[in-house]
Amino acid sequence: AEQSTPRPSSSPVSPRSRPGSRPGSKLGSRPSSAAKVALKCATLDVLMSKMYGFQEAMLIVQVQTVRGIDGIESAAPYLVAECEEVIKGTTPLTRGQDLQFNAEFTFNVAKAASKLVVYLKGKRKLKKDKEYGAFKITINQIGDGALHKGWYPIETLDDDPAARVKAGEVYMKMQFLTVTTLNRDFEIAKDHHLQLKKALMARDLVIVCSLCAAYSSEELSKTLIRLFNSEGQAIRLLVQLTFRDLKQTLSKETVFRTDSMATKTARNYFAIVAPDYLDTVIGSLVREVIECKQESLEIDERKLSHVDEGKRQAVIAANIKRLETYVEKFLQAVFDNIDLLPLNVRKFFKFLKTMVLQCFPESVHQATGALIFLRYVCPGVMAPRKFGLTEIEVLPDQAQRDLILIVKVMQQLASGTEFKKEAFMTPLNPFLTRHRPRITAYLDRLAEVPDDGPDDAYRDPLDEEDSIRYVSLLVGHIQRNLATIDKKIEQDPRMTQATDETKVAQSREHWATVKQILEGGVKPS
Repeated sequence: AEQSTPRPSSSPVSPRSRPGSRPGSKLGSRPSSAAKVALKCATLDVLMSKMYGFQEAMLIVQVQTVRGIDGIESAAPYLVAECEEVIKGTTPLTRGQDLQFNAEFTFNVAKAASKLVVYLKGKRKLKKDKEYGAFKITINQIGDGALHKGWYPIETLDDDPAARVKAGEVYMKMQFLTVTTLNRDFEIAKDHHLQLKKALMARDLVIVCSLCAAYSSEELSKTLIRLFNSEGQAIRLLVQLTFRDLKQTLSKETVFRTDSMATKTARNYFAIVAPDYLDTVIGSLVREVIECKQESLEIDERKLSHVDEGKRQAVIAANIKRLETYVEKFLQAVFDNIDLLPLNVRKFFKFLKTMVLQCFPESVHQATGALIFLRYVCPGVMAPRKFGLTEIEVLPDQAQRDLILIVKVMQQLASGTEFKKEAFMTPLNPFLTRHRPRITAYLDRLAEVPDDGPDDAYRDPLDEEDSIRYVSLLVGHIQRNLATIDKKIEQDPRMTQATDETKVAQSREHWATVKQILEGGVKPS
C-alpha cells in the first residue's frame, strides 16, 4: 500500500528526493490529470513536503481470500479495486478454488458518498477478460475508524440489479478514516511530538510491539520502519519484532512461515535500504521467464492433457531438466550477489541467528531461509509487477505458472524439506538434496558480519514536520486499538518474563504517558 501525508502551503515547495524511499499510502489531495504520472511515482516524503495536515479521508482495504467462484481454477484470475476513479490491481499468491491474495490498498477519499468496488476478473487468450463479479459498498456505510472484517458477497454484474446473484465470497478488512479523524491525530502528534517519540522508542519497544500484536497492516509496517530508520533504530525495531514472533511460534516448522508484522517489516526494510536489489539480482531472469516463447515448464501430468499421451512422460522429463536449470540460474544469481545486500541487512541476520539459536537451535537455516527467500526473494518472483521487476500488470497464464514452479523449488530448498504432498514435484527431491549444502553455505555467509564493521550509511533522517506525520499515523492506530494494546502490553514477554522490575515499571510509565496524551491530560510540549 502506498503511503503519504501532505500539507498545504501558500508558496511552492521544491520536492526533496530521498534515495531508497518507497511510495506509501496515498493521503494527499487528488492530482490533476497533468500531475497524475508525477504523483504516482512520488515518495511519501515528497508529498509530505507540499502540504500541512490531511486534505482527504483515507480508506484502507485488505483483501485476503476469494472462494466459491465456479470455473476459477482454469482461469488466470486477478483482482481490481476501484474508488473515485483510482484503480489498483493484484494477482493471487496461490490459486485453486480458493484464491489467496493478501493484498492491501489505500485510497484517497474526497466524498463519503463514493463507492468502493472490488472486481474479480480472469485473463483469457484472444478474448475479452472474463468478469466473475464484484463486491460494492458506499464508503459512508463503513463508518469512521471502525475496522470491518468478514466474508462479503461477490455478485454477478448484470445490468438489472434484480438479476444479480451471488457468485462467490471475498474475505476483507476495511477501515475508513475521515479528514477530521486524521487531523485530530496530527494535532496530537504535533503538540506532543518529542514525548510520544520518547515513549514509542523506549527500551524494548513494548508499546510498539503491543500495537503490532493488536493490529497488522502493510501501512503500519511501512510507517514504523520509515520512522525508526530515520532515527537509526531500524535494526532495533526488527530485532524486537522478530523476538516476539519467535516467542509466539509453537514449533520449528512454522518459524516465519506467516506474513506477520515481523516478516512484513523485515521485507519493507529490505526494500527501503536496497530498493534495486531484486531487480539487479533476479529481474532479468524473471523477465526471461515471462517473455519465453518455448513451451511451459509444466511437470504436472494433469495439466498436460493437451500433449499426446505417448509423448507426455518425455515432455515431463524434459521440463524437469529445464525447471532445474532455471532454478539453478536464480540460485546462482542470489549466491553471487550477496555483497549487494547492505551491511545493516547482514547485521540483522546475524542478530536473527542468535535469537533463533536460543529458541529453535536446530532451525537456524530454515528461519534465515524463510525471511530472505520465502518473505523477500520468492514474493518478488511470484508478484514481479508489485516489486518493480516488470511493467506487465497481469502475467500470461503460462508465465505465472512457470514462475510458481520455480518458486516452489526455491521455497522447498529454503525450508530444508522435501516434496511429499505434491507427488508431481517429488522428482525434484534429488535436485534439492544436491543443492542443500550450497544454500546452507549461503545462509551462513549471510549472517557473517564483523562485530566492529562500519555502520551502514543508510540512516535517512526526517525533518520535524515529516516526523510528526509519521507519529500522527501511529497515534491514530493506538487510538483505535487502545483496549487491545492494554491487554497486549501485560502479555508481552518483556513484561511477563522480565527479571528487572525497574524496566517493567518504566514501560508502564511510558504507556501511561501515551494514554494521558491521548486523553488530553498532558500539556503540549
